[in-house]
Amino acid sequence: KTIGFIGLIPLLWSVVPLVSTIRTGFINVFKTERNAGIFREKLIDFLTVLILLLLFIGLVGGQILYATALGDYLAQKSGFLGALNDVVPPLAGALFLALFFMVFSPVRLEWWNILVSAIFTAGLWSVVRPLFVAFLQYNPDYGFAFGSLKAVFVLVVWIYYTFAVILFGTELLANIRRREAL
Repeated sequence: KTIGFIGLIPLLWSVVPLVSTIRTGFINVFKTERNAGIFREKLIDFLTVLILLLLFIGLVGGQILYATALGDYLAQKSGFLGALNDVVPPLAGALFLALFFMVFSPVRLEWWNILVSAIFTAGLWSVVRPLFVAFLQYNPDYGFAFGSLKAVFVLVVWIYYTFAVILFGTELLANIRRREAL
């Protein structure tokens, strides 16, 4: 148990630069300034890492629960319950994104701003995923030059597209908040 706890600290500390970069991106998008000192910023980054990991654990736990219990049941039904099978995963993604936006936002936001941006981002995510899969199906040699690292290259490209969608949703959230033309 002690080794597991000791290993958790470097794990959390290694995620701090990612979280700090995401927070900096949000600060730049919302055009705010950092007022806290360096120790307070690091504490906020560390707490944000913990919240982000809890969000991911909740998302994965929800997906496992949905896949094992609810998904099969809804897939067998027709009508309203069958339609829920198509609606629940995007809504879970929108809920995750809303919590993500709340955690990383450097300003106070109204709930409807977060909701609109999260639903739009989840919808865009739902569109990008099948397009990426179709692109890989029709172009199976994509990343051929990378040899055995093709899977790593494709994974990095997917992560890039995912963060581009999240950044677009963040821009939408900031512009809705400022009531600017999108």
